[in-house]
Amino acid sequence: MNKALSFFVLTLVKITLPFIGISVLISLLFFFRNYNILKISYNIKHMRFANEKETKKFNELLTKNDNNGSIFQSYDYLQVKKDSNWQIKHLISDNDIYFTVLERYIFGLGNLWYALKGPGTANPSKLNNLLDELKDFAKKQHVFLFKCDPEIPLKEKAKLSKELIKTTDIQTNIHTVLVDLNKSESTILKDLPQKGRYAINRAKKDGVKVVAVDANTKNCEIMFNLLNETANGAGFSLKPKSYYFSYWKRLSHLKMGQLFFAKFENKVVASAFVMILGKKATYKDGASNRKKETYGASYLLQWEAMLWAKEKGALSYDLCGSPASWEIKNQEHPYYRIGKFKTQFNKEVTDYVGTYDFPINKIKYFIWSRFFEKLVKRLYFMVKHMSFY
Repeated sequence: MNKALSFFVLTLVKITLPFIGISVLISLLFFFRNYNILKISYNIKHMRFANEKETKKFNELLTKNDNNGSIFQSYDYLQVKKDSNWQIKHLISDNDIYFTVLERYIFGLGNLWYALKGPGTANPSKLNNLLDELKDFAKKQHVFLFKCDPEIPLKEKAKLSKELIKTTDIQTNIHTVLVDLNKSESTILKDLPQKGRYAINRAKKDGVKVVAVDANTKNCEIMFNLLNETANGAGFSLKPKSYYFSYWKRLSHLKMGQLFFAKFENKVVASAFVMILGKKATYKDGASNRKKETYGASYLLQWEAMLWAKEKGALSYDLCGSPASWEIKNQEHPYYRIGKFKTQFNKEVTDYVGTYDFPINKIKYFIWSRFFEKLVKRLYFMVKHMSFY
């Protein structure tokens, strides 16, 4: 009996000892890992900041997103925000969504993050998953609010996370007009509304010439003067001259932007600055002579800019801002004339969901949104003559 019992115990020890050893080993490994005694990589993916190598090619990574990226998310465009005391942070989510946030410290509350025209997905389910992942990561970075305006179609609004809070739209291209460049030049022209085609052909016949020019100080000055003239006539305000000169010159130097002039009888009558990232081109700024010395110059200017973008590999051209689709025919709308012009390239207006707040710390968010945000925005505009965001 004793021999049988001894044999049973010995056999049990032989069987269980390896498992006990493995359990002890795993426990020790986790202990060492937690105290940084051993550096072990388990290839577990999580929300993180881009490393130095990824940061250098972040523009390329942005174009891998399902929305093909946004120039407004690029480091090179956002440098203009860095000049306004925002910090630029590049992030990568668990499911490989690449996006950039602007970070600003708000005294007594912590960091505010703003993903301008981001994060980089047009899929509401992916956005919701990203927000779940972002929450814990942002807390560790002392963030109390994540603000975003994703390029998600308005018709998908009901699918957004219930934790998102609709707020005042920040960007002008929440509603916009897009032109499909993924077809032949003749087909693109044929598909334009009749008035747009007529204006382009009329300008050509009258001798209007469109030229791509260097964004040097002299040409930027011409562009800004026309822009200022247009702003005064249309009733909207401009940011300081240095703001525009900064990114016009920077993006032109990097081959991510191009300044165009439309000339009639050797005089600049219209101008435009167009940006490009990957497969998407964006008409950022434009202006024209208010005297209207010739018909169709601005139409021909846009047409030539589209052909330039197509040659550079763009498959879509964003005219960057219009009244909402339900306001496009409202003659009382402040941007009615702008919308009327842009819909001569495509009658359809694209509406996005707009700007949302995602509170990370609900108490601090309540304090910010209820008591301080409007005051800070107002004071900032009074001092800097530009938007806080």
